Amino acid sequence: ERLWPNSQPSVIQMLDPGVAAQVLGVRYEEVDTLESPFGFRGSHHRVAGLIDRQESKIVVATSFPVETVRFTAAHEIGHWILHKGEVMHRDRPISGPRLSYEPRDRHEREADHFAACLLMPAKLVRAQFE
Repeated sequence: ERLWPNSQPSVIQMLDPGVAAQVLGVRYEEVDTLESPFGFRGSHHRVAGLIDRQESKIVVATSFPVETVRFTAAHEIGHWILHKGEVMHRDRPISGPRLSYEPRDRHEREADHFAACLLMPAKLVRAQFE
């Protein structure tokens, strides 16, 4: 009732990463693009999302496909909950199958798993297929 006064949310509304951030007391922002001040020889990386614990916020770039934006937002929520030692963290976009054979960092794999579980809880997915 605190999140949806005078209304009954749909399941999709309840699986919104922005709502999860609100429950956690984290400011959630969506912006068109995020630029990284880091790079090699003046190059800039496209950044899909970031967490900033000092500012208590999660920011996600909306210049990517909606599926990438939602997954990135859920991924950042995962970092916020699982990796409390990360004060500032930036992520590149994650979409489609990974063609790289380069292993991903454990924290990134954990945040990916968290995001998948937040956006597609196993019980609800099974119910849809049954």
